[in-house]
Amino acid sequence: FEQGFIHNWDLVLISATTRQLRLYRHLGFEPFGPVVGSGDALFQPMFVRPKRVGTVLTTFSDIGKKDNSNTALGRARKTISLLPGPVTVTPRVLAAMSTQPFSHRSALFHDILDEARRGICRLTGTAHCQIIPGSGTLANDIVSLQLASTGTPGLVLVNGEFGKRLAGQARRAGAPFHTLEIEWGREFTLDAIRAALDTLPPGAWVWWVHHETSTGIINPLHEIVQMARERDLTPAVDAISAVGNIPADLSGLDFATAVSGKGICGYPGLGIVMHRAATVEPLPNVPSYMDLEHWIAQNGVGFTHSSNLIAALTATLAEKDFPARYKIIADRDAYLRTALKGGRFDILTDGPSACPAVITLIPRSGLNAWETGLVLEEAGFVLSYRSNYLRSRNWLQISLMSVPSEETLDAVVRALN
Repeated sequence: FEQGFIHNWDLVLISATTRQLRLYRHLGFEPFGPVVGSGDALFQPMFVRPKRVGTVLTTFSDIGKKDNSNTALGRARKTISLLPGPVTVTPRVLAAMSTQPFSHRSALFHDILDEARRGICRLTGTAHCQIIPGSGTLANDIVSLQLASTGTPGLVLVNGEFGKRLAGQARRAGAPFHTLEIEWGREFTLDAIRAALDTLPPGAWVWWVHHETSTGIINPLHEIVQMARERDLTPAVDAISAVGNIPADLSGLDFATAVSGKGICGYPGLGIVMHRAATVEPLPNVPSYMDLEHWIAQNGVGFTHSSNLIAALTATLAEKDFPARYKIIADRDAYLRTALKGGRFDILTDGPSACPAVITLIPRSGLNAWETGLVLEEAGFVLSYRSNYLRSRNWLQISLMSVPSEETLDAVVRALN
Protein backbone atom coordinates (compact mmCIF):
# COMPACT_ATOMS: atom_id res chain seq x y z
CA PHE A 1 0.00 0.00 0.00
CA GLU A 2 1.04 3.57 -0.58
CA GLN A 3 0.90 5.77 2.50
CA GLY A 4 -1.84 8.01 1.05
CA PHE A 5 -3.96 5.00 0.17
CA ILE A 6 -3.86 3.77 3.75
CA HIS A 7 -5.16 7.06 5.06
CA ASN A 8 -8.30 6.78 2.92
CA TRP A 9 -9.58 3.94 5.10
CA ASP A 10 -12.00 4.69 7.97
CA LEU A 11 -11.81 1.38 9.84
CA VAL A 12 -9.84 -1.84 9.99
CA LEU A 13 -12.02 -4.89 10.79
CA ILE A 14 -10.91 -8.36 11.82
CA SER A 15 -12.36 -11.64 12.99
CA ALA A 16 -10.09 -12.21 15.98
CA THR A 17 -9.53 -15.69 17.32
CA THR A 18 -10.65 -15.68 20.93
CA ARG A 19 -7.33 -17.28 21.91
CA GLN A 20 -5.45 -14.07 21.13
CA LEU A 21 -7.79 -11.32 22.34
CA ARG A 22 -5.08 -9.89 24.60
CA LEU A 23 -2.81 -9.43 21.59
CA TYR A 24 -5.49 -7.70 19.52
CA ARG A 25 -6.45 -5.41 22.39
CA HIS A 26 -2.76 -4.62 22.80
CA LEU A 27 -2.74 -3.46 19.18
CA GLY A 28 -5.72 -1.23 19.84
CA PHE A 29 -8.59 -3.34 18.47
CA GLU A 30 -11.98 -3.08 20.19
CA PRO A 31 -14.66 -5.79 20.18
CA PHE A 32 -18.13 -5.25 18.73
CA GLY A 33 -21.07 -7.62 18.49
CA PRO A 34 -21.27 -11.21 19.77
CA VAL A 35 -18.69 -13.96 19.39
CA VAL A 36 -19.25 -15.96 16.18
CA GLY A 37 -18.29 -19.46 15.07
CA SER A 38 -18.55 -22.74 16.94
CA GLY A 39 -16.50 -25.37 18.74
CA ASP A 40 -12.78 -24.58 18.73
CA ALA A 41 -13.21 -21.97 15.96
CA LEU A 42 -14.59 -18.97 17.87
CA PHE A 43 -14.02 -15.42 16.66
CA GLN A 44 -14.69 -11.99 18.08
CA PRO A 45 -15.46 -9.22 15.57
CA MET A 46 -13.17 -6.27 16.34
CA PHE A 47 -12.34 -2.89 14.83
CA VAL A 48 -9.68 -0.22 15.07
CA ARG A 49 -9.03 3.07 13.33
CA PRO A 50 -5.87 2.90 11.17
CA LYS A 51 -3.90 5.41 13.25
CA ARG A 52 -3.93 2.91 16.13
CA VAL A 53 -2.13 0.31 14.03
CA GLY A 54 -0.10 2.77 12.00
CA THR A 55 3.16 0.95 12.66
CA VAL A 56 1.88 -2.25 11.11
CA LEU A 57 0.28 -0.52 8.14
CA THR A 58 3.38 1.59 7.55
CA THR A 59 5.42 -1.60 7.38
CA PHE A 60 3.19 -2.85 4.58
CA SER A 61 3.47 0.56 2.94
CA ASP A 62 7.26 0.34 2.95
CA ILE A 63 7.12 -3.11 1.37
CA GLY A 64 5.00 -1.75 -1.47
CA LYS A 65 7.19 1.22 -2.40
CA LYS A 66 8.52 1.20 -5.94
CA ASP A 67 11.81 3.03 -5.67
CA ASN A 68 13.93 0.23 -4.25
CA SER A 69 14.05 -2.17 -7.21
CA ASN A 70 17.76 -1.52 -7.78
CA THR A 71 18.76 -2.05 -4.15
CA ALA A 72 19.84 -5.42 -2.76
CA LEU A 73 16.63 -5.59 -0.73
CA GLY A 74 14.54 -4.62 -3.74
CA ARG A 75 16.12 -7.36 -5.85
CA ALA A 76 15.58 -9.88 -3.06
CA ARG A 77 11.86 -9.08 -3.02
CA LYS A 78 11.60 -9.98 -6.71
CA THR A 79 13.20 -13.41 -6.32
CA ILE A 80 11.44 -16.72 -5.72
CA SER A 81 12.91 -18.72 -2.84
CA LEU A 82 13.60 -22.40 -3.49
CA LEU A 83 15.70 -22.64 -0.33
CA PRO A 84 15.23 -24.85 2.75
CA GLY A 85 15.11 -21.66 4.78
CA PRO A 86 14.20 -18.96 5.23
CA VAL A 87 10.84 -19.71 3.69
CA THR A 88 8.17 -17.36 2.40
CA VAL A 89 5.82 -16.21 5.17
CA THR A 90 2.14 -15.40 4.81
CA PRO A 91 0.65 -11.91 5.32
CA ARG A 92 -0.75 -12.99 8.70
CA VAL A 93 2.69 -14.07 9.91
CA LEU A 94 4.24 -10.91 8.50
CA ALA A 95 1.68 -8.80 10.36
CA ALA A 96 2.32 -10.65 13.63
CA MET A 97 6.05 -10.05 13.24
CA SER A 98 5.49 -6.36 12.53
CA THR A 99 3.76 -5.44 15.80
CA GLN A 100 5.43 -3.28 18.41
CA PRO A 101 7.53 -5.50 20.73
CA PHE A 102 6.33 -6.04 24.28
CA SER A 103 7.86 -7.44 27.44
CA HIS A 104 8.72 -11.11 27.70
CA ARG A 105 7.69 -10.88 31.37
CA SER A 106 4.14 -9.76 30.59
CA ALA A 107 1.02 -11.90 30.91
CA LEU A 108 0.35 -11.30 27.23
CA PHE A 109 3.72 -12.77 26.28
CA HIS A 110 3.16 -15.87 28.41
CA ASP A 111 -0.26 -16.38 26.81
CA ILE A 112 1.21 -16.28 23.31
CA LEU A 113 4.24 -18.40 24.25
CA ASP A 114 2.00 -21.06 25.85
CA GLU A 115 -0.15 -21.16 22.73
CA ALA A 116 2.95 -21.64 20.58
CA ARG A 117 4.21 -24.44 22.82
CA ARG A 118 0.85 -26.20 22.69
CA GLY A 119 0.87 -25.85 18.91
CA ILE A 120 4.33 -27.42 18.61
CA CYS A 121 3.33 -30.33 20.85
CA ARG A 122 0.13 -30.92 18.86
CA LEU A 123 2.04 -30.86 15.59
CA THR A 124 4.75 -33.30 16.72
CA GLY A 125 2.96 -35.48 19.25
CA THR A 126 5.44 -34.51 21.96
CA ALA A 127 4.60 -33.92 25.60
CA HIS A 128 6.77 -30.87 26.36
CA CYS A 129 8.83 -28.29 24.51
CA GLN A 130 10.98 -25.24 25.14
CA ILE A 131 11.21 -22.44 22.57
CA ILE A 132 14.57 -20.70 22.91
CA PRO A 133 15.94 -17.64 21.08
CA GLY A 134 18.61 -18.97 18.75
CA SER A 135 19.16 -21.36 15.88
CA GLY A 136 18.64 -25.08 15.39
CA THR A 137 22.33 -25.51 16.14
CA LEU A 138 21.70 -24.06 19.60
CA ALA A 139 18.82 -26.49 20.13
CA ASN A 140 21.07 -29.40 19.17
CA ASP A 141 23.86 -28.13 21.43
CA ILE A 142 21.40 -28.17 24.34
CA VAL A 143 20.49 -31.77 23.51
CA SER A 144 24.16 -32.73 23.20
CA LEU A 145 24.75 -31.54 26.78
CA GLN A 146 21.78 -33.58 28.00
CA LEU A 147 23.17 -36.71 26.34
CA ALA A 148 26.70 -36.06 27.60
CA SER A 149 25.41 -35.61 31.16
CA THR A 150 24.36 -39.28 31.31
CA GLY A 151 28.00 -40.32 31.32
CA THR A 152 27.12 -43.31 29.16
CA PRO A 153 28.41 -43.94 25.63
CA GLY A 154 26.29 -43.21 22.60
CA LEU A 155 25.91 -43.71 18.87
CA VAL A 156 25.60 -40.99 16.21
CA LEU A 157 24.34 -41.91 12.74
CA VAL A 158 26.07 -40.04 9.91
CA ASN A 159 25.10 -40.04 6.23
CA GLY A 160 25.26 -36.33 5.49
CA GLU A 161 26.43 -32.92 6.66
CA PHE A 162 23.98 -32.59 9.52
CA GLY A 163 24.67 -36.02 10.95
CA LYS A 164 28.33 -35.04 10.80
CA ARG A 165 27.49 -31.87 12.73
CA LEU A 166 25.70 -33.88 15.43
CA ALA A 167 28.88 -35.91 15.89
CA GLY A 168 30.85 -32.68 16.24
CA GLN A 169 28.42 -31.32 18.80
CA ALA A 170 28.53 -34.53 20.83
CA ARG A 171 32.33 -34.37 20.77
CA ARG A 172 32.40 -30.75 21.95
CA ALA A 173 29.97 -31.63 24.75
CA GLY A 174 32.44 -34.24 25.98
CA ALA A 175 30.15 -37.20 25.33
CA PRO A 176 31.70 -40.62 24.74
CA PHE A 177 30.32 -42.07 21.50
CA HIS A 178 31.08 -43.76 18.22
CA THR A 179 29.53 -43.28 14.81
CA LEU A 180 27.84 -45.43 12.25
CA GLU A 181 28.90 -43.58 9.11
CA ILE A 182 28.00 -44.37 5.50
CA GLU A 183 28.31 -42.57 2.18
CA TRP A 184 26.28 -39.39 1.79
CA GLY A 185 22.94 -40.04 0.10
CA ARG A 186 22.88 -43.73 0.94
CA GLU A 187 20.26 -45.31 3.19
CA PHE A 188 21.07 -46.95 6.51
CA THR A 189 19.96 -50.55 6.68
CA LEU A 190 18.02 -51.49 9.78
CA ASP A 191 20.32 -54.49 10.24
CA ALA A 192 23.36 -52.21 10.38
CA ILE A 193 21.67 -49.90 12.89
CA ARG A 194 20.54 -52.87 15.00
CA ALA A 195 24.08 -54.27 15.09
CA ALA A 196 25.50 -50.88 16.11
CA LEU A 197 22.91 -50.47 18.88
CA ASP A 198 23.73 -53.93 20.19
CA THR A 199 27.22 -52.68 21.08
CA LEU A 200 25.78 -50.13 23.53
CA PRO A 201 25.08 -50.81 27.22
CA PRO A 202 21.64 -50.12 28.73
CA GLY A 203 21.23 -46.44 29.52
CA ALA A 204 23.24 -45.35 26.48
CA TRP A 205 21.84 -43.09 23.73
CA VAL A 206 21.44 -42.83 19.97
CA TRP A 207 21.24 -39.54 18.04
CA TRP A 208 20.47 -39.02 14.37
CA VAL A 209 18.94 -36.71 11.74
CA HIS A 210 15.46 -37.61 10.54
CA HIS A 211 15.53 -35.52 7.36
CA GLU A 212 19.13 -35.09 6.22
CA THR A 213 18.86 -31.75 4.42
CA SER A 214 22.29 -31.97 2.80
CA THR A 215 21.17 -34.89 0.62
CA GLY A 216 17.36 -34.90 0.78
CA ILE A 217 17.13 -38.34 2.38
CA ILE A 218 14.79 -39.46 5.16
CA ASN A 219 16.40 -41.63 7.80
CA PRO A 220 14.24 -44.10 9.76
CA LEU A 221 12.39 -42.73 12.77
CA HIS A 222 9.95 -45.15 14.37
CA GLU A 223 12.10 -48.21 13.65
CA ILE A 224 15.11 -46.71 15.46
CA VAL A 225 12.94 -45.53 18.36
CA GLN A 226 11.54 -49.03 18.77
CA MET A 227 15.00 -50.62 18.68
CA ALA A 228 16.25 -48.10 21.23
CA ARG A 229 13.35 -48.77 23.61
CA GLU A 230 13.90 -52.51 23.36
CA ARG A 231 17.51 -51.97 24.50
CA ASP A 232 16.79 -49.38 27.22
CA LEU A 233 18.50 -46.62 25.22
CA THR A 234 17.72 -42.90 25.00
CA PRO A 235 16.69 -41.88 21.47
CA ALA A 236 17.21 -38.28 20.31
CA VAL A 237 16.59 -36.87 16.83
CA ASP A 238 17.27 -33.74 14.84
CA ALA A 239 13.89 -33.13 13.16
CA ILE A 240 14.69 -29.60 12.05
CA SER A 241 13.95 -30.11 8.35
CA ALA A 242 11.26 -32.72 8.94
CA VAL A 243 8.76 -30.93 11.17
CA GLY A 244 6.14 -29.16 9.07
CA ASN A 245 7.31 -30.71 5.79
CA ILE A 246 6.47 -34.37 6.32
CA PRO A 247 4.37 -36.15 8.96
CA ALA A 248 6.67 -36.53 11.98
CA ASP A 249 5.34 -38.21 15.11
CA LEU A 250 8.07 -37.53 17.68
CA SER A 251 6.17 -38.88 20.68
CA GLY A 252 8.61 -41.76 21.24
CA LEU A 253 11.72 -39.58 21.46
CA ASP A 254 13.37 -38.49 24.68
CA PHE A 255 14.67 -35.38 22.89
CA ALA A 256 13.93 -33.84 19.49
CA THR A 257 14.74 -30.50 17.90
CA ALA A 258 13.04 -28.18 15.43
CA VAL A 259 13.08 -24.49 14.46
CA SER A 260 10.56 -21.71 13.92
CA GLY A 261 11.36 -21.39 10.22
CA LYS A 262 11.66 -24.12 7.58
CA GLY A 263 8.55 -26.34 7.52
CA ILE A 264 6.76 -24.48 10.31
CA CYS A 265 6.92 -21.37 8.08
CA GLY A 266 7.63 -18.75 10.72
CA TYR A 267 10.64 -16.46 10.90
CA PRO A 268 14.04 -17.99 11.66
CA GLY A 269 15.51 -17.26 15.06
CA LEU A 270 13.90 -19.70 17.49
CA GLY A 271 15.28 -23.12 18.41
CA ILE A 272 12.81 -25.70 19.71
CA VAL A 273 13.74 -28.52 22.09
CA MET A 274 11.06 -31.16 22.67
CA HIS A 275 11.42 -33.49 25.65
CA ARG A 276 9.44 -36.50 26.86
CA ALA A 277 9.98 -36.06 30.61
CA ALA A 278 8.40 -33.07 32.34
CA THR A 279 11.67 -32.32 34.15
CA VAL A 280 15.35 -33.08 33.62
CA GLU A 281 18.35 -32.95 35.90
CA PRO A 282 20.02 -29.52 36.16
CA LEU A 283 23.50 -29.18 34.68
CA PRO A 284 25.38 -26.91 37.10
CA ASN A 285 28.62 -26.97 35.10
CA VAL A 286 27.26 -25.64 31.79
CA PRO A 287 26.17 -22.09 30.88
CA SER A 288 22.65 -21.48 32.16
CA TYR A 289 21.47 -20.55 28.67
CA MET A 290 22.37 -24.10 27.55
CA ASP A 291 20.78 -25.85 30.53
CA LEU A 292 17.41 -27.30 29.51
CA GLU A 293 16.31 -27.58 33.14
CA HIS A 294 16.72 -23.81 33.55
CA TRP A 295 14.23 -23.14 30.75
CA ILE A 296 11.81 -25.70 32.19
CA ALA A 297 12.05 -24.21 35.69
CA GLN A 298 11.45 -20.70 34.31
CA ASN A 299 8.32 -21.81 32.43
CA GLY A 300 9.93 -21.19 29.05
CA VAL A 301 11.22 -17.67 29.72
CA GLY A 302 14.72 -18.17 31.01
CA PHE A 303 16.07 -14.96 29.48
CA THR A 304 15.06 -12.16 27.11
CA HIS A 305 12.66 -13.36 24.41
CA SER A 306 11.38 -11.74 21.22
CA SER A 307 7.62 -11.13 21.37
CA ASN A 308 7.67 -10.59 17.59
CA LEU A 309 9.20 -13.98 16.81
CA ILE A 310 6.85 -15.75 19.22
CA ALA A 311 3.81 -13.93 17.81
CA ALA A 312 4.83 -14.89 14.27
CA LEU A 313 5.34 -18.51 15.33
CA THR A 314 1.94 -18.61 17.04
CA ALA A 315 0.33 -17.13 13.94
CA THR A 316 1.76 -19.71 11.54
CA LEU A 317 0.88 -22.63 13.84
CA ALA A 318 -2.70 -21.34 14.10
CA GLU A 319 -3.29 -20.82 10.39
CA LYS A 320 -1.42 -23.72 8.81
CA ASP A 321 -3.23 -26.87 7.68
CA PHE A 322 -0.24 -29.18 7.98
CA PRO A 323 -1.80 -32.37 6.53
CA ALA A 324 -2.77 -30.35 3.44
CA ARG A 325 0.76 -28.92 3.34
CA TYR A 326 2.32 -32.40 3.44
CA LYS A 327 0.18 -33.46 0.49
CA ILE A 328 0.90 -30.46 -1.68
CA ILE A 329 4.65 -30.73 -1.04
CA ALA A 330 4.54 -34.42 -1.99
CA ASP A 331 2.52 -33.61 -5.13
CA ARG A 332 4.94 -30.83 -6.14
CA ASP A 333 7.87 -33.18 -5.51
CA ALA A 334 6.41 -35.86 -7.80
CA TYR A 335 5.65 -33.23 -10.44
CA LEU A 336 9.19 -31.83 -10.31
CA ARG A 337 10.95 -35.19 -10.37
CA THR A 338 8.96 -36.17 -13.47
CA ALA A 339 9.75 -32.85 -15.16
CA LEU A 340 13.50 -33.23 -14.47
CA LYS A 341 13.77 -36.70 -16.03
CA GLY A 342 15.89 -36.77 -19.16
CA GLY A 343 17.34 -33.34 -18.41
CA ARG A 344 20.87 -32.21 -17.65
CA PHE A 345 20.87 -33.24 -13.99
CA ASP A 346 20.71 -36.50 -12.08
CA ILE A 347 18.74 -36.69 -8.82
CA LEU A 348 20.83 -37.89 -5.89
CA THR A 349 18.10 -39.54 -3.83
CA ASP A 350 14.96 -41.16 -5.19
CA GLY A 351 12.41 -43.70 -4.01
CA PRO A 352 10.70 -44.13 -0.62
CA SER A 353 13.63 -42.73 1.38
CA ALA A 354 13.69 -39.45 -0.56
CA CYS A 355 12.29 -36.46 1.27
CA PRO A 356 9.78 -34.55 -0.87
CA ALA A 357 10.87 -31.22 0.57
CA VAL A 358 14.43 -31.22 -0.87
CA ILE A 359 15.72 -32.51 -4.21
CA THR A 360 19.50 -32.70 -4.70
CA LEU A 361 20.69 -32.30 -8.31
CA ILE A 362 23.99 -33.59 -9.73
CA PRO A 363 25.02 -31.86 -12.96
CA ARG A 364 25.94 -34.00 -15.95
CA SER A 365 28.52 -33.43 -18.68
CA GLY A 366 30.87 -31.21 -16.72
CA LEU A 367 28.26 -28.62 -15.77
CA ASN A 368 29.14 -26.48 -12.77
CA ALA A 369 26.53 -26.32 -10.01
CA TRP A 370 27.87 -23.03 -8.63
CA GLU A 371 27.68 -21.28 -12.01
CA THR A 372 24.24 -22.76 -12.62
CA GLY A 373 23.04 -21.43 -9.27
CA LEU A 374 24.38 -17.95 -10.07
CA VAL A 375 22.62 -17.86 -13.45
CA LEU A 376 19.33 -19.02 -11.93
CA GLU A 377 19.64 -16.42 -9.19
CA GLU A 378 20.03 -13.69 -11.82
CA ALA A 379 16.85 -15.06 -13.40
CA GLY A 380 15.04 -14.70 -10.06
CA PHE A 381 15.17 -18.28 -8.74
CA VAL A 382 17.23 -18.81 -5.57
CA LEU A 383 18.39 -22.42 -5.14
CA SER A 384 20.76 -23.93 -2.58
CA TYR A 385 24.29 -24.04 -3.94
CA ARG A 386 26.37 -21.73 -1.76
CA SER A 387 26.93 -24.04 1.23
CA ASN A 388 30.44 -25.47 1.32
CA TYR A 389 29.17 -29.04 1.52
CA LEU A 390 27.21 -28.54 -1.71
CA ARG A 391 29.93 -26.60 -3.51
CA SER A 392 32.60 -29.19 -2.72
CA ARG A 393 30.42 -31.91 -4.27
CA ASN A 394 29.20 -29.87 -7.24
CA TRP A 395 25.57 -30.25 -6.12
CA LEU A 396 22.65 -27.87 -6.04
CA GLN A 397 19.25 -28.28 -4.42
CA ILE A 398 15.65 -27.28 -4.98
CA SER A 399 13.61 -26.99 -1.79
CA LEU A 400 9.82 -27.05 -1.83
CA MET A 401 9.40 -25.72 1.73
CA SER A 402 7.90 -22.47 0.37
CA VAL A 403 5.50 -24.57 -1.79
CA PRO A 404 6.24 -22.98 -5.19
CA SER A 405 3.57 -23.28 -7.87
CA GLU A 406 3.77 -25.76 -10.74
CA GLU A 407 4.25 -22.78 -13.08
CA THR A 408 7.29 -21.70 -11.07
CA LEU A 409 8.70 -25.22 -11.15
CA ASP A 410 8.17 -25.38 -14.92
CA ALA A 411 10.13 -22.15 -15.30
CA VAL A 412 12.94 -23.51 -13.10
CA VAL A 413 13.15 -26.73 -15.13
CA ARG A 414 13.30 -24.73 -18.38
CA ALA A 415 16.10 -22.62 -16.93
CA LEU A 416 18.01 -25.68 -15.72
CA ASN A 417 17.79 -27.32 -19.12
